[in-house]
Amino acid sequence: EDVRSIEDGDSRYLPKELLRDDYSQLQKVDVFSTALTVYEAATQKHLPKNGPEWHRLRNGEFSLPQTLFISTSLEKLLKKMVDLDPSNRPSASKVVNLLLDRGMAASKDQDEMEILKLNAQFLTPWLIDFKPPRTTISDRSLSLMTDNCKKIEDY
Repeated sequence: EDVRSIEDGDSRYLPKELLRDDYSQLQKVDVFSTALTVYEAATQKHLPKNGPEWHRLRNGEFSLPQTLFISTSLEKLLKKMVDLDPSNRPSASKVVNLLLDRGMAASKDQDEMEILKLNAQFLTPWLIDFKPPRTTISDRSLSLMTDNCKKIEDY
């Protein structure tokens, strides 16, 4: 790739090496930016454009809030993705393989438990208030109701 045609992007997602005009490992720049994008989404905070927090993030000094969605292993992977030395960052294909292999993900039972927690947290209040209409099939004179509708009526 011709480095003369490279344009710097948003400073919130740039690693320090680009600011030093080091374009030797551009694929690792994308890995860095992806990690900060995940960090931003997980924390629901806007990334700083400069200042002490900006430098802290580039030194891999961050922690994610305890959530149902981010495992300790994934947090470690994100920190590796923002390593100061681009050669220490995993390649994009390595990151994808780790995610697909679920090497840093929770066990299947933990995943199922997280789904149940999410259902309880987000769906239950909505289902309690929701009263779906009953649908009748006239030619068979059958009333169709899902198990969820029956459960809602029990409240």
